[in-house]
Amino acid sequence: AKKGNLDGLRRLREDMCPWSPDAYKAAARGGHLHVIQWLLKEGCPTNMDIHIAAAKGGHLHILQWLRAEDLFYLHCPGDRESQISHVAAQEGHLHILKWLQKEGLSLGEMNHIFAARAGQLFVLHWMWTMNLLSRTRIRHVGLHAEEKGHLSILSWLEVLDRRSLSP
Repeated sequence: AKKGNLDGLRRLREDMCPWSPDAYKAAARGGHLHVIQWLLKEGCPTNMDIHIAAAKGGHLHILQWLRAEDLFYLHCPGDRESQISHVAAQEGHLHILKWLQKEGLSLGEMNHIFAARAGQLFVLHWMWTMNLLSRTRIRHVGLHAEEKGHLSILSWLEVLDRRSLSP
């Protein structure tokens, strides 16, 4: 599933290999929508990892398909959008954050922390330009960036401070 080899999966299934929801996770992480579609059609059991794996891999087309097929909330206890946005912020997948916002879905309350800890300056800059970073969140960004040694974020915060944090 990870490599998108549908013929190989068919052969494994013909040889009576057991199904596993992990197949979805591998396919989503690799961006293989055709494999996810086949697994669903064939009745493979699912879990919530499809969404997170797609976000982690930056595969917006899979998230869009899940939403279009009314599968976006499949097996998702809690706030699915926040979980997806946290992973996207951490991995630097700004296109997924923009899509969530455009769709009116939750961006989560902790994206700034995930982005700061991972050194994702361009995500933080976008959040700032969209007025998603309060003064308190800016302080949290500084603490986490300092803890992880992300000097580019600390330099950016210095410039913001000199401008009185106004976009």
